[in-house]
Formats: sequence, structure tokens, C-alpha cells
Amino acid sequence: MKIPSVLQSQLQRLDGTSATALLQRLRPGDTLKAEVLAALGKGQWRLAVANTELLARARIPLKTGERLTLLVEKGLPEPLLKILPRKQYQQSTQALARHALSRQQPPAEVQRQLRQLPVKGQTDSPPVQQAVRLLREGGFPVDRLEPAMVRQALQESGLFLEARLGAAQPPLPGDRKLQLLRLLQRLAPENRAPETPAKDPTQEATRHSADSLLNRLRQLVETSVARIQHHQASSLAEDEPNRTLWQFDLPLQFGDRRETLPLRILREQSAEEDTTASATWKVDVHFDFADLGPVSARITLQGDQVSCAFRSENDDTAQRFETALPRLADRLHEMGLGVGAVTSLLGGFTDVDTRPPDGLVDEKA
Repeated sequence: MKIPSVLQSQLQRLDGTSATALLQRLRPGDTLKAEVLAALGKGQWRLAVANTELLARARIPLKTGERLTLLVEKGLPEPLLKILPRKQYQQSTQALARHALSRQQPPAEVQRQLRQLPVKGQTDSPPVQQAVRLLREGGFPVDRLEPAMVRQALQESGLFLEARLGAAQPPLPGDRKLQLLRLLQRLAPENRAPETPAKDPTQEATRHSADSLLNRLRQLVETSVARIQHHQASSLAEDEPNRTLWQFDLPLQFGDRRETLPLRILREQSAEEDTTASATWKVDVHFDFADLGPVSARITLQGDQVSCAFRSENDDTAQRFETALPRLADRLHEMGLGVGAVTSLLGGFTDVDTRPPDGLVDEKA
């Protein structure tokens, strides 16, 4: 039986200006995330859409707490939204993740290619200066790393750019995706400074070299944008109602050496629980430093109870972590946390759910 899947409004605003702004931005083809807040009877429902509460009329039964993905078929004055089946939505987000995966490169590879570019003689060019500064952006000092720095890195990672714009909030000035997109526009051939006719072959060769450098920088910026898009698509593909996923790269500075840690943060909450304190948080970190070899770590926090598991592929590294575990447990106690299992084992994570992504392959794609 074909079930009507149209969420039909005359959508009524419940909270004034923000709802009006949301409705004005609706364009055919846009997709929105919504949560069913309450049944109002006679086919009417109260929904939460982009931090805005709206009233809607639906032809199909919904459940309080149900999460919906809506496709805008028509905007104002009479918005018409279609509820996308979960399978169809998952297929589209997985396709987006695959497309972004094929174009992205991990930060370490971007840094390697950037070091090989002949930028020394081109530093007087503003687009080159901006590209090199942004792509070589320094990280947070690892010896002075604070929770606020990690929070800042997540907020400015680019994951939330479209969400902020969709909620009529200004983008953060340090948003990395926004900076990369603006730079990408500046590096486009049609937006480069007009050229004067070359007077001799040497000048022509110099110009050709500059154009080649700008094109290669543009490619590196494109791969960096695709990296963020891949992280965003991975978050969208996590369509379970009580699971929220964030992935981003945390830049760190070890003296003169810059490293990037891919972080995977998962928030899980049972359907019966409705408070943030009852949620379970899992953070996966994977790194491969020359002196340690491949290491994977999982930190699990439930309430005020924390557990840590380290997996190292190098036996000496596993022993180093084992030696440091008592000091780690003491530090966690000092922070007011209860300490559960704190372990260091040899070998990588074997089950797909606990293996952190290495930046090249994502199981969701």
C-alpha cells in the first residue's frame, strides 16, 4: 500500500521572527531536519525545525520524538514539505559521502604537497599568501591544550556552517569551511587580477609559473573543502534518532612539528532518556606519529564515569601507555570524575563500530 507521505501545511509560526525567517528561506529542493514534539489532534503536529517550532498538518500518523527528513517541494505562501523515507535519505547521504571521499585528502597529505610547491618566489602575491597561511594554519600547542580549545576547533571546523546560516545566525569568523570557500573563489581563474601583455619570454615564463602555482593551490583548497564535506556527510548518514555523530580534524603543534588528530565524537541516548546527563559520549582518536606508530584510543563518558582504552600496534608503545595509566587515572580523579576501565592493549580495534576512521576510508561510505 502506498502511504501518502506529504507533510502539508499552512505552517503557522509559534515563535515570531525566527519562524518567519525560516519560512522565507525555504526553497524547492532544500532538505530539513525536524523532530515531532507533540500531537495536537486532527492531523496537526508541533515540529522543531532548525531551532524553530512550527505547526504542520500531516496526512500520516507520526510519533512524538520521531525525527524526520523533509524535502521542500514548495515555499511560501503555502509551504509543502515531503517526508523522505529513511532509506532514500540514507542513500543520498551515502552518495554524498562517497563523492566527497573521492576528492578529499587528509591534512598530512595536503601539508606534504604544500611543502613541495615553489612558493618562496611568489610570497608577494596576496592570493598565494592567503592560501599558504590558511593551509599551513598552526595548531593548538599540545602542552597547553585546554577543553576550550577543543571546543573552539569543533565549532570552527566547518561542520556547522550551513546549520548556522539555516538558523539565521551569522557564521563564525574563524569558520574553516567559510574561509576555504572564500579563498577558493579568489583563486578561481576568472577572479584573478587582470594581466598585462608580456614584454619578453622571461616575463611570460614567470607568469605561466605563477598561474601553475595558483592552480595547484586551488586544488589543495578543493581537497580541504571536500574533507569537511566528507565529515558533514558522515554526520548526516548517522540517522538513528538517538545517535549524533561529529567528525573533525584537531590541529596540534608539537614544538616545530604540526600534527592533525582526526576525532570522532558519538553521543548516544536511549529513547527513554531525555536529559543530557544521561547520554553516553564516545570519543575515538587515531594517530600515527613516527615515534609511536599507529595508536587508537577510545574515551567513554557516561554521567561522571569515564573509561579509556588504548590500542597500539607497536609493543614498546603499548608498554609506554601501560606505564602512564596510573598517572592518567589520578588526573581524571582530580577532575572529579569516576574512573572505570583504563587499559592499554597491543593491536588495533577489530570491530567496525569502535575503529576510528583513518582519514582515508570511512565505513559509512
